[in-house]
Amino acid sequence: MHDPTDSEILDCLKRSGYLMESRLISSLSANGYFVDPNQMLLDPITGKSREIDIVAEFYAGNQTRNSKCCVKTHFVIEAINNLHPVVLLTQRPYSPNSGFEDYSRCWLTGPPEVSRFLAEIALSELKLPDDQVIYAQYCGITKKKGNGELMASHLDDIYSSLHKAVRFCSDSLMSQENLNLGSSDEYWRAFFWQPVLVLSGRLLVADVDSDGQQIVREVPSANLEFNYHEGDYQRSMIVQVATESSLLRVLQRTADIDHDIECKLSQRRTETNA
Repeated sequence: MHDPTDSEILDCLKRSGYLMESRLISSLSANGYFVDPNQMLLDPITGKSREIDIVAEFYAGNQTRNSKCCVKTHFVIEAINNLHPVVLLTQRPYSPNSGFEDYSRCWLTGPPEVSRFLAEIALSELKLPDDQVIYAQYCGITKKKGNGELMASHLDDIYSSLHKAVRFCSDSLMSQENLNLGSSDEYWRAFFWQPVLVLSGRLLVADVDSDGQQIVREVPSANLEFNYHEGDYQRSMIVQVATESSLLRVLQRTADIDHDIECKLSQRRTETNA
């Protein structure tokens, strides 16, 4: 058995997705993000630690820190090197049983004025997807061995990545809530945690056209409702699913919204203290 050549090792790395993670880290770092790769999450079932690929936070352009207000999103990113398309299906119909409060993980500090202000500016409309379309199902496409027939299924690597990302968001919020800042802390804060699944390959959505026919179309990004359990409670989060080439645009939209909210919060604080 011969030692692998450099070319064979490089091909192996490309298939594994490790090089994809390196590209994402470099791209995010070069575009105004603090990036923490390989963050750890404790699996409550196995008791073992599991890795989150990337946690990133946008920092460029924030001009209101001297007002002691801070609004930011922690992007919890899992990368999938998909050879075949990932498909999102079944648009989530409206339900009075779910809303922004169910989907978001948000930590607030400051007086009650902070919560009232965020309610006044319709935070749910700002932070939810542009077109409000949320998909309720997902599948990966693979080829059967032998005849090469395509097969759609819930692939283990996709589910694992989704589950790790949403659990990391929930656990991070819990850790933040347990943080004792002390009575001297004067900051007004709204910190969010957003799970993101990044694909190296194609992303498709299955929809119905104007004639009622089922179609699939390729998209750069879409939004998935992911349901999971925290103890005895069922929880949901919206996962932003994006191709590698569209990731910066998807994250920038959220970062721009955070900055706008922070400026408004700073103005409200000034008016309150006047």
